[in-house]
Amino acid sequence: MYPERCYFPGKQILITPKREKCMRVRCKDYTRRDFLKGTAGTFAMSTFPTIFTSYGGLQQKKHSVYIKKYTSYDKNDFQQLKNCIGEMVASLYQINPFFSYGDKISLKINLVATKDCLDLPAGDTYVTNPLVVKALGEVLLDLGAGSLFIVEGSTHPSNTMEAFTALGYDVIASQLEATLIDLNKADPYPDFTHVDIERGLIYNSIAVNNHIAETDCLITVSKLKVHSSAGVTLSLKNMIGLLPIQKYGTNGNGARMQYVHSPDQRTQIPYNIVDIARAFPIDFAFIDGISAIDKGEGPWVKNISYATPGVLVAGDNAVAVDSIGTAIMGFSPETAYPYPPFVNCYNHIQLASSYGLGSNNLNDIAVLGEKVKDVMYPYTPPEQQETTTKSYH
Repeated sequence: MYPERCYFPGKQILITPKREKCMRVRCKDYTRRDFLKGTAGTFAMSTFPTIFTSYGGLQQKKHSVYIKKYTSYDKNDFQQLKNCIGEMVASLYQINPFFSYGDKISLKINLVATKDCLDLPAGDTYVTNPLVVKALGEVLLDLGAGSLFIVEGSTHPSNTMEAFTALGYDVIASQLEATLIDLNKADPYPDFTHVDIERGLIYNSIAVNNHIAETDCLITVSKLKVHSSAGVTLSLKNMIGLLPIQKYGTNGNGARMQYVHSPDQRTQIPYNIVDIARAFPIDFAFIDGISAIDKGEGPWVKNISYATPGVLVAGDNAVAVDSIGTAIMGFSPETAYPYPPFVNCYNHIQLASSYGLGSNNLNDIAVLGEKVKDVMYPYTPPEQQETTTKSYH
């Protein structure tokens, strides 16, 4: 069973997640909101201490990633799932507190589309399963979270509220007393908020729903998948959903192809991912790998197959978590384009690491729970494309 609230000293915790993870210093007067009001990239890069990893990237410390075997979405086994996730979250929190008592916590799920896949529910194959989010949400509330928000900017349909309902997230939100936020729209705010990026790879600023700037703790809950354009789609790639389709979609509707894939997806996709990661740092990353699909990211990809990795992965650093997730899929997170799985674009995990956002060298990551070799589930890399492929997000 996971620890009780006693692990949280309450409001005496003087650091918010962004003070701990983005500033890399302890300071009770600087908040996540202050960080986002400033120039994100400049501050994040300037405050990393000068410690280098084995491959030479600038890092704060050795990040911890927890791997746990789990094989079922059976509602009758929900308490077992919750206990499993509780053990992971509480263990990682003891190492590095990633939120404070009473915080507003946002769970960025992966809900790109809603239709069934391979005659199985979307949540069992290519989107974040609602039961995983429910279990994680209950654990966070048990450990002292003040309020929860389930956030996403879906693609098909682009009305995320319809997507939430189709997958049962409206029911999960009611049970958690959580608020659903459609990141494709500015609601409930009058307009989108622009966050500046110093020397961004693509953007000088990124427009997002203001909730992302106001939340205290940002958690990504992704699916364990390869991606036909991005190589893998895990914690970092999941954040593409922060870009509102009203601003970044084709004609204000549909997929974000114009901004995310064009003119050259080899650079455009990883550059988007890293700009977003710099502007909106992730406090905690969680990967749902109980079951998924192989050979692609969704039912629109040809020749996909059902995958049953039977694993959950979590940690306080998205680059480290994605590196472990990539290794579990049988690939090296240090692989360079055009080698698998990064056959169609540059390695966004490596790029994020080069910007000091975490290490993608497995020797720099402390693995808790299961060993990578004991849970490895080899995936098939995406097919190499000569031209930009159809891909959602």
